Amino acid sequence: MSPVGLLSLAFAGRDPVVLARGARAALQACLGERSPALAYAAVLHRFYQAGRRIAVFWPYAETLWGVALWWRQLLAESLGKRRDLDGHEIRVGPCPLPALGVSDQHSVHQLFMEGPDDKWFSFVELARFRKDVAIPELYPDRPALAYLGGKSFATLMHAERRGTQHALQQAGRPCALITVPELDEHTLGELLMMLEMAISFAGKLFHLDPYDQPGVEAGKRASWALLGREGAGEAAGIEQALAPDPAWCFPAEPGA
Repeated sequence: MSPVGLLSLAFAGRDPVVLARGARAALQACLGERSPALAYAAVLHRFYQAGRRIAVFWPYAETLWGVALWWRQLLAESLGKRRDLDGHEIRVGPCPLPALGVSDQHSVHQLFMEGPDDKWFSFVELARFRKDVAIPELYPDRPALAYLGGKSFATLMHAERRGTQHALQQAGRPCALITVPELDEHTLGELLMMLEMAISFAGKLFHLDPYDQPGVEAGKRASWALLGREGAGEAAGIEQALAPDPAWCFPAEPGA
């Protein structure tokens, strides 16, 4: 929502004013009595306290994959903190894990179903896709394929998401569902603002500052020192600390 982000959106051919309007509408809703952001923050905090330390964010739309990666950064930088507001060491922070639709349904779902019970899931579904394609009615003599004939890819995607969510819930894995009517500037602004507000509320529940990032700054300072930036510190100590252990290096060939 910063000028840099909105200007980049304009260069990408989208309307930043409409996105800001959507964000403003979501802000008003999130500050109301039935706040979706506060509800989401409370769930996030409650599951973390109950030992579900991994928050899986799972959009069933390729166009929302960037939002999943943005969500990972938002949650990790905002809630992964060593100290609380009183200076006490707490070392808290849910681990965000983005997943993508059917692709990750067939890569990590087995782990989600039968692996450690330390996760909870946020599915994000587009109610309407920008484009849809009908599956051809072919091979009527092959029941394993014929049942798909005439159905749309949107119908297929919705069924895949619902089936995956149902299986997880039957296995005792808690799930939430965020439904986006359709993807445009207004609904994207609403979604981003709702998630930003949820993280702000979660910071209050965890009793920490979600608006600083001292861990990120530590890495930046070390990089600056290695690049010779004035006043950033000495690079020699960093180089020594990063030097590989010779015992774990392959022996070099003679003359190499």
